[in-house]
Amino acid sequence: MIEVKEPYTEIVFDTIAGLVKDEGEGWGRCCKKHHYAGCSKFLLENNEFDIPNLGKIEADIAYGGLWYAFIDAESIRLKPTRGK
Repeated sequence: MIEVKEPYTEIVFDTIAGLVKDEGEGWGRCCKKHHYAGCSKFLLENNEFDIPNLGKIEADIAYGGLWYAFIDAESIRLKPTRGK
């Protein structure tokens, strides 16, 4: 458990994505307001990659704690379906 400090209690989590800060405002054992600040997020660029057996693929490269490449599924011959 975290010790409550009036009027603000701050908690900092060290995650793989970086520091995540959380601040609660309250009195006694009751939290009235809450503020959360996660890691930075941004779109770096749109880029084209030459992938063996697939050819040229376009991807949006983004950061949100980890690096991601967002790719249109059909461009790599995948057809998204709903799970069962």
